[in-house]
Amino acid sequence: MSTMTSRLLAAGLIERHVDELELRSNVITLSKYGESLLEKIHHEWREVDREMCAVIGVENADHLATFAGQIRNAFGGFTPGEVKSDAGASASLPGCPQSL
Repeated sequence: MSTMTSRLLAAGLIERHVDELELRSNVITLSKYGESLLEKIHHEWREVDREMCAVIGVENADHLATFAGQIRNAFGGFTPGEVKSDAGASASLPGCPQSL
């Protein structure tokens, strides 16, 4: 995690700030540059999702997304912007048609 954080800091994609409520803690946020890339990143991920659906089929892609979401949740992860209590919801690939 620290290696990736260091790389993102060096690339100017994120910024580190001292937490105002807990001075021993750091808060990591997207930089203005990082925020400016979000729309392009989301577009590219949708393209990857569409390609995955074309290669392995919608049903298999849905299963893969569900399993990957379960693994992420099991390790305490959650989708950025999602309320942590909603992290148990199943994941789906946004670029795939909802077949199930």
